[in-house]
Amino acid sequence: MRNRQELIDAFQQGETGAYIERFGPSPGILLGTPKTIGTGFTCKAADTVVIWEPQGSNDVEKQSWGCIRRIGQTKAVFGYRFADSNMQHEVNTKYDIVFALLRLP
Repeated sequence: MRNRQELIDAFQQGETGAYIERFGPSPGILLGTPKTIGTGFTCKAADTVVIWEPQGSNDVEKQSWGCIRRIGQTKAVFGYRFADSNMQHEVNTKYDIVFALLRLP
């Protein structure tokens, strides 16, 4: 958790290409999964969230979007979710498998 917060702080303090002590030049991008970035931090320096794959819960995605849409955010915020025609089928199949396993004696 400490390293995660240090990276977030460095991201928020630096500008793209600016040198950040301990981490080197900032690429101006912060990557993480919805579960790791959606809980426990505020990132006002970010202005874009990209969700690459469906999550099991809409709440997880909402948390990810919410981490940059906080009081004090001065930038326009954009969110993108990549999807394809099979995405909902894959999510439903995963749920069906889990529920079938839960019904086993």
